[in-house]
Amino acid sequence: MKIGDKFGFIDKSGTTVIDVKYDEALDFHNGLAPVKVSEKWGYINKSGEWEIQPQYEDAQPFSEGLAAIQTGSKWGFIDYKGTLEIQPSFDKAKSFTGGLAAVQVGDWKWGYLNKKGEFQIKPAYYLAEPFTAGIANVRVGWEGEGPDSGYIDVNGNYIWTLSR
Repeated sequence: MKIGDKFGFIDKSGTTVIDVKYDEALDFHNGLAPVKVSEKWGYINKSGEWEIQPQYEDAQPFSEGLAAIQTGSKWGFIDYKGTLEIQPSFDKAKSFTGGLAAVQVGDWKWGYLNKKGEFQIKPAYYLAEPFTAGIANVRVGWEGEGPDSGYIDVNGNYIWTLSR
């Protein structure tokens, strides 16, 4: 919940369970919520205690055991203890879904990492959405350059593209 310019948390009945004191806050996932104080993001538990101290420029909720965090200008992934599992070397990153996370690299292309930090699908897309039920929507070109978007499977095979 937000009161004025600060965030806190309420339960299903509307009772405040974590005081309104954060500059920004995202939802709880896997028992932790990313919150921002004094320009840095960290993670609190459902009692409002710090599990991972504020130290990141940006942070996403945990998904499949990892969370995307920004350190300096690069994104990487941490585990529930704050241990860096995938080094910050990406320009942007999205949460893991279906065992893969979309990440953007220097040439403005998106690809998909596995949890070992290896590209399972090499960067080749202008935009990349999370996987759902084994498929992901990707933009393979801009208007006038062929099909704008389509769907790929977890191996990067096109299963459907828009026709013009």
